[in-house]
Amino acid sequence: MFYIRADANKEIATGHVMRCMSIADEMKERGCDVCFITADHNADELIHSRGFANKCLDSEWNNLENELETGKIVSILNNTDNLEGIIVDTYYVTEKYLEILHKICKTIYIDDIYALKEYPVDFLINYNVYASDIDYKSRCLPDTKLLLGVRYVPLRKEFQNIKPVFRKNVKNIFISTGGADKFNMTGELLEEIFEKTNIEKYKIFNEINFHVICGGMNVNLTKLLEISDKHKNVIINKNVSNMAEIMLECEIAVSACGSTMYELCACGLPIITYSFADNQLPGIKKFDKMGMIVNCGDIRKKDLYIIDEVIKQLQHMCYNNVYRKKYVFRVKELVDGKGVANILNELINRGEKR
Repeated sequence: MFYIRADANKEIATGHVMRCMSIADEMKERGCDVCFITADHNADELIHSRGFANKCLDSEWNNLENELETGKIVSILNNTDNLEGIIVDTYYVTEKYLEILHKICKTIYIDDIYALKEYPVDFLINYNVYASDIDYKSRCLPDTKLLLGVRYVPLRKEFQNIKPVFRKNVKNIFISTGGADKFNMTGELLEEIFEKTNIEKYKIFNEINFHVICGGMNVNLTKLLEISDKHKNVIINKNVSNMAEIMLECEIAVSACGSTMYELCACGLPIITYSFADNQLPGIKKFDKMGMIVNCGDIRKKDLYIIDEVIKQLQHMCYNNVYRKKYVFRVKELVDGKGVANILNELINRGEKR
């Protein structure tokens, strides 16, 4: 049995659970039993929709030390037969938390923010483009296995073996602004786009379909549906199970900086992006430095400017095929979609901890 400790809610969105479910899918396919452990019931529907069980701790998602004090997480692990390990994916983990789990079983931690002074784990995964720039060795155990870089991006199988397609005309634009979109980036972006369509150079947007990915935690769904009712070229996609198919139908993507960026890379989509959280800054800076994306800035600092910049870049990509085409093959070279298999090969090949 492998446990996965992760949460999803309107504050932190669904990214942690989503990437862990990609790993869980591969584990299940290889014959491993998998069960999620969450602080509350917010992620139940999401987890159950993919066929996985979930144990709820009835705890605070941003206070993992409390799980040690109540003894619930320790009790679950100690009372599980054939326990193979636990994957932890939360920014609210502490050194003590990982140390206690590490004493019980093989412990794998998925990291983005390099916030701990020590990482007492068996495996540490950071799949981001900037991971190799971080000095993890000085903060890990001597025998900790480091799985760093895009070779370990945990994407679903649908993102494997994709050949990028470049189309001369832009007919479809992909929009994903995070599972919760607490800044209502999608709604404000769409409203501003249609406000500008009376201007000659922006009239092209009337002929383009906007494929909006609406996460289960999105607090603006009602408003987005109103926009979709008013503008028939806005397609709202909820509970998506064919993400790669939708992406491949599009010629350009607007996406918040996060795990979706790697999916878009695997599909060869030019990405116009922005950040809305501190943990996204290292990734967006590295992508930008590598010339992989168009970075429009931080929505928290200048939201109206960011939206205008996104629209200008969309318009530019619609009309300038040379500019757009250079991103298609550049991003595809970065991600091959085999990260989950690479992770599982390492976990299984290294065997059980004890």
